Amino acid sequence: MAAKGWTELHVAAAFDRQEEVERLSKEREAVDCRDKEGRTALHLAASKGHLGSAKVLVGAGASVDARSKDGRTALYRAAANGDRAIVEMLVGAGADPTIGDVDYCRSAIDVARDKGQVSDSTFY
Repeated sequence: MAAKGWTELHVAAAFDRQEEVERLSKEREAVDCRDKEGRTALHLAASKGHLGSAKVLVGAGASVDARSKDGRTALYRAAANGDRAIVEMLVGAGADPTIGDVDYCRSAIDVARDKGQVSDSTFY
């Protein structure tokens, strides 16, 4: 995981180790620390469908609108996977569904429409 630039918090979030996520986010890890692709622990939790870890990170102050190098947010990643529960949680926490990615300026709403898995009403 070191090759990806992951911190202990990235690893814990990616593997849904909620107790470890909670401990690390309180003790010493910066919740918005980036890996080599610019992803935060919240990006990883959201993209892997780990609602519990994502909630802990948001509760610890993680930026819900942090963008990775490709411009994608945690909300974008959850929408792309059709993960309604994480989409709803992030929107409820104030995530902006209109932020576009770097390559095509596609937002979480655009991706959700394309996939047909999460309705527009989920974002409002």
